[in-house]
Amino acid sequence: MRLEEPGESSRGPGPAEGVTAPARPLGADPLLLSEETVRALEQIRSADILVGIPSYNNARTIGHVVRAVCAGLAKYFPSERAVLVNSDGGSQDETPDVVRQAGIEDPGTILVAHPVSPVHKITTPYHGVPGKGSAFRTIFRIAELLGARACAVVDSDLRSITPEWVELLLRPVCDHGFDFVAPLYRRHKYDGTITNSIVYPLTRALYGKKVRQPIGGDFGFSGRLAAHYLTKDVWDSDVARYGIDIWMTTTAIANGFRVCQAYLGAKIHDPKDPAADLTGMLVQVVGSVFDLMETYEHVWTRDGPSEEVPLFGFQYDVGLGGVSLLRDGGPRDPGAAGDEEPDPARHRVPASDPGGVLHHLRWAGPRARARLRPGRPGPGAGHARAAPEEGPGGGEAGRVPPPLSPAREGPCRRGPRTRPAATPSLAPIDRAVARGPGAWHERHPDHLRRFAPGGNAEALGSPG
Repeated sequence: MRLEEPGESSRGPGPAEGVTAPARPLGADPLLLSEETVRALEQIRSADILVGIPSYNNARTIGHVVRAVCAGLAKYFPSERAVLVNSDGGSQDETPDVVRQAGIEDPGTILVAHPVSPVHKITTPYHGVPGKGSAFRTIFRIAELLGARACAVVDSDLRSITPEWVELLLRPVCDHGFDFVAPLYRRHKYDGTITNSIVYPLTRALYGKKVRQPIGGDFGFSGRLAAHYLTKDVWDSDVARYGIDIWMTTTAIANGFRVCQAYLGAKIHDPKDPAADLTGMLVQVVGSVFDLMETYEHVWTRDGPSEEVPLFGFQYDVGLGGVSLLRDGGPRDPGAAGDEEPDPARHRVPASDPGGVLHHLRWAGPRARARLRPGRPGPGAGHARAAPEEGPGGGEAGRVPPPLSPAREGPCRRGPRTRPAATPSLAPIDRAVARGPGAWHERHPDHLRRFAPGGNAEALGSPG
């Protein structure tokens, strides 16, 4: 299916053909652009590349994002006329001032070339329904007016963005003719629940493209796709809010635009409470998915297998050990991405717990503790004793104890599989774990004797 160039009759040639005037009258949309923004666009007149950053009260992080974008434009696109647009939702924490002041102080220190023309910055409020989609609409409009050939949008709360992100999002559009660049992140397996469980499977099944992060938030797109987005009457729906990401991805795929992915590594945000916006996000994203299913029913009712999309960027592993699930003292899953080796310091036995009993129970988690109910086998006199292992701290305080059950899998498994003796109820130990180890050692020496490695009470030493 051939797509007609959006706005072909009124836009005229872009800046690559030497035209310096904007494509359309700048005052055509007074509801989208303020008079100050229109005056700024009249001075800039045209641009080759545009990068948009939507924001709302992101003064703490947006400075880093602006510096990374400016460095990426200077390093990888020094001969292009570039514009950075901050579409702000009425921030009260001086976010626009941070954007105006942020930049590269000394390009030589980060090994980037001096650009032919400086990066122009435009900070403008957006109008319409409060939300990310309304901010993107303003960015699309400015890109169309300036005749930008390649555009990108990035989140304003990113901590992991680097100058290379700019090249990865824009180069496929500038040099390879793609219209939409979706991000591909290296994420923890428990991260991105809505994406992994709902959005990606539906997008792949319905539209036949394996775009792994349809709602990633950081995209590259061509100027003609930005103009195509503006022709859609969706700006009073959920698309104006959290639904904008899946709407951009689906619209590009369903209308036959060329789609690819760019590997960006890990995506790290400013810390936030996931429960604060999760309900609204779920409703708006899933609602947009089903609205798009009705709009593009003629696309997904056609039979055909799903197919891979081109991927740009060097893929590398990212350590995601900082994302851990520690419930009831349970260990981090050894099979999680980026968690190849356990941290010995996490399993160090404190000096106040010389037998390692409380440490055992904290580390094991609820499933291992459940195996030690009355009448069930547990560690005791029949357990084969392993040689003590010195931890980073050395001595008794650095010893890593054997596991609670010989059947436990993992890197800390010790000794052969033997049948240990039965053990009494662990209710007193459960209560002691909550109170701390100090007084419990003195009141329950019998438990210490039973749970000593190899059943040898003398190995525990004096509780004091």
